[in-house]
Amino acid sequence: MRAGLLVLSGVLLGISVPLYYQQLRPDPWRLLWSGEERQALLLVYIGSPTCGPSNDPALPALLAAMRRHLERVAVERGIAFRMVGVAISRDIRRGLQHLEKMGAFHEVAVGAAGRI
Repeated sequence: MRAGLLVLSGVLLGISVPLYYQQLRPDPWRLLWSGEERQALLLVYIGSPTCGPSNDPALPALLAAMRRHLERVAVERGIAFRMVGVAISRDIRRGLQHLEKMGAFHEVAVGAAGRI
């Protein structure tokens, strides 16, 4: 029963998280792939809701500034820009909440090894 609930939760998260982020940025994929291989500038944020430095109050503003700068660089060079958020957390909800505090991402991953 527990495994079935975990699979169902994973499916629901797999559907709801992209829909949530699609509302934040209408069509991030349109800028990335137009049927041909393109170069992309990638910013990956890795943090945890239980990590002190990952929860520094100044971090969301710093990530937003980095994002704006790298988006400008990508536009100047004619390449795509993507931002990926990774939360190391055994509690999926806390991991997603942590990433939400950090701003919008094109892709997110949340999880940790070990028992749930």
